Parts: sequence; structure tokens; C-alpha cells
Amino acid sequence: RVNLRAPALLCAAVLPEMRSRGHGFVVNVASEAGVVAYPGFGAYAVSKFALCALTRLVAEENQALGIKAWAICPGMVDTPMTADAADDVRRRFLRVADVVGVVEGLLLQDDNVMLGPEILVRTMRNPWA
Repeated sequence: RVNLRAPALLCAAVLPEMRSRGHGFVVNVASEAGVVAYPGFGAYAVSKFALCALTRLVAEENQALGIKAWAICPGMVDTPMTADAADDVRRRFLRVADVVGVVEGLLLQDDNVMLGPEILVRTMRNPWA
């Protein structure tokens, strides 16, 4: 519920003001599991796929109004959620700063540049290998 409902409610709350201003950014945090189907992720993957669909809809319906929307889809990130992974594996995870850097880059793009709306952020090497 939280993975889709909260972003949907937040978009509904902020989009009217963005539309009236003629400018704005929506950045939803999805997951690699929202772009690539992984067995065993069930409801989590479905909710992240749905978040990507919501973001695509927001982007398409609002791009002519100066609003950009992205679903950031990171692979495994070294956070408390992944703290139970072995240290040698966690060292190969993305860092929060990696994901933040991607978002900062998106926000600096010229108005004429369209990227996404799904932005897949992965490590160069499989952390599990």
C-alpha cells in the first residue's frame, strides 16, 4: 500500500500547484524490481511496477505543462533495509549518494531534455557474484 498509495496521494496534492506555476518535478523512488521481474519479490515488485506506471502517466499528462516526472529505479542500495546482507556483498551495493547524484543530474537537465520516466540505476557488477 505505501509503495504506491503514498506517491499517488502526494502527486495529487502537488500537481495542481505545479500546473498553475507551469513548472515542477516529481521524483518517485521505485526499484530495479519495478523494471525487471525477479521471482520471489511478489507484492513488492507489483507495487514498484505500478509506481513506474503512475510516474509514466504523470510525465505524459504533464510534460506540455512544464512538469517532469521520473521513477528512480535503483538496484540494491546499502541502507538499513539491506543490513542483513553479508559485508562483502554490501560493499558492492549502490550507496545512497550514488542515487542522490542521479537525481541531482536529472534536476539540472535543460527543459528541452527528456529522460525516462524510468531511470534504472545499477551497479557495474552483480553484487551477488
